[in-house]
Amino acid sequence: MIADLHVHTRYSPDSLASVESVFKAAAKKGVGAIAVTDHDSCGAWEKAREWSRKTGILFVPGVEVSAVDEQENLLGHVLCLFLSEPVKSRALPDLYDEVRGQGGIVSVAHPFDHYRYGMGKRVIEFLGYYDAVEAFNSHSRSPEFDAGAREFAERERLPVTAGSDAHVPQQVGMGRIIADAGDLEGLKKKILERRVSVEGEYRGVGLKLLSGAHKTIKRFWH
Repeated sequence: MIADLHVHTRYSPDSLASVESVFKAAAKKGVGAIAVTDHDSCGAWEKAREWSRKTGILFVPGVEVSAVDEQENLLGHVLCLFLSEPVKSRALPDLYDEVRGQGGIVSVAHPFDHYRYGMGKRVIEFLGYYDAVEAFNSHSRSPEFDAGAREFAERERLPVTAGSDAHVPQQVGMGRIIADAGDLEGLKKKILERRVSVEGEYRGVGLKLLSGAHKTIKRFWH
């Protein structure tokens, strides 16, 4: 199975992509599962379930949380995946317990990309309060950020996820994991067992401009 575990829709403040468009893009590119991970919002879930049924693309319920520490200081972005219901916590120790309590997993998004709210060195401090790290993100400003994530995961023997971080449908599938799985439970199991491979391509100038245009339009006209 090919799975893109980091996709945004119009329910994020920096995307205009419809839920329909990201599922159709996944189907066109042969992606078998996508995680809809809007910023601090699960508003797309109902439509995502609908378009999952229509397209046959598996839907991983998720959210990208702007996580904080116990003093309410921003830590960075984390992906909560394979959820059964929206999460309420933002403080990472509590958030981790909440996600795990409903059978989900927590993956640190673009951990070393300091331009985009990566946790940076604090990933070491919070070891034990997440399950995985995102080892490839097609939105990354530099391949070095992803290389650092892969090295960290290998050193700490952590599972990995990967995703496009698509904010436009054209970017769906550009970051992905490959797993020998036929359903969501199987996919989650392979991730936690560290039996997935990571692939991806970085977005070019055209997609950067398109994503930037979406963000600007959303900010000023929505």
